[in-house]
Amino acid sequence: DPEEVEREKMVVLQEIKLTEDTPEEHIHDLFNRSFWGDHPLGVPIAGEEGTVKAFSRDKVLDFFARHYRAPRMVVAAAGNLRHEEVVEVVEACLGHLPEGGGELQRRSPERVEGGLKVFEKELEQVHLCLGVRAPSHTDPRRFPVMVLNTLLGGNMSSRLFQEVREKRGLTYSIYSFFNTYADAGVLGVYAGTTPEELPEVLELISKELKELREGRLSEGEVAVAKEYLKGGMVLSLENPEGRMARLAKNEIYFGRYIPPEETLREIDGVSLEKILEVGEEFLDGSRPCLVMLGEVQGGELPPL
Repeated sequence: DPEEVEREKMVVLQEIKLTEDTPEEHIHDLFNRSFWGDHPLGVPIAGEEGTVKAFSRDKVLDFFARHYRAPRMVVAAAGNLRHEEVVEVVEACLGHLPEGGGELQRRSPERVEGGLKVFEKELEQVHLCLGVRAPSHTDPRRFPVMVLNTLLGGNMSSRLFQEVREKRGLTYSIYSFFNTYADAGVLGVYAGTTPEELPEVLELISKELKELREGRLSEGEVAVAKEYLKGGMVLSLENPEGRMARLAKNEIYFGRYIPPEETLREIDGVSLEKILEVGEEFLDGSRPCLVMLGEVQGGELPPL
């Protein structure tokens, strides 16, 4: 129905505007565009206003026909169900999808060059994202980087949260993130602060990254971070939606079922030495990608 397509376009356009009016979310779109460049990973999930406006019923149907093919789809289900019944429902609903289509053409993102981008906007706070390249979702080094991310800013006991927010009160929100994809990854930091306190916040982030790169951490810190990660994973398994997402992701990335026990063993196997290795490799001192949104006084920024 062409009218239904137009109605949905209006919904998506409103979502795009809502994100742009929410700086703590919009900064991530701006960062991804800067970090990944013209690669599809740099495009916002909701798309861009001009692209959405150009959609038509025919374009949507053409995209569906080209990409939504049986060999390219994974159906995952979890909860109070019977396998045979799920298969029957899937066959009834999706059995008409065409076979073939071949492998999707995918290009790996090129290595990111560091740099600074400032998007001026009249806001009370400056929102920033800083990131470096990291392992992909299929790279075994992702496990020590997961622990490294937890130590850096992955929870309320992390270094950034304690040093920047709790001890000094320079931000309301600060955290690190580790996003993995099929052939790439990014380790980053988000913070929101006032323009006046921005230089000190950047300096503290740089200091914590340098300390981790130089291996200034203890066995005790590592043990606590590993227990936090394992606890979070076990809790996620209590939710059928979490189990379902895990099933689908493992099938897409690895082509097999990965028992939770296997992942827990991988986390347990992360040693201090492995964290030092990935810290030295990925926090190697090369200039990170830094993106800021707000009123920034560039002349007062410390070097990173």
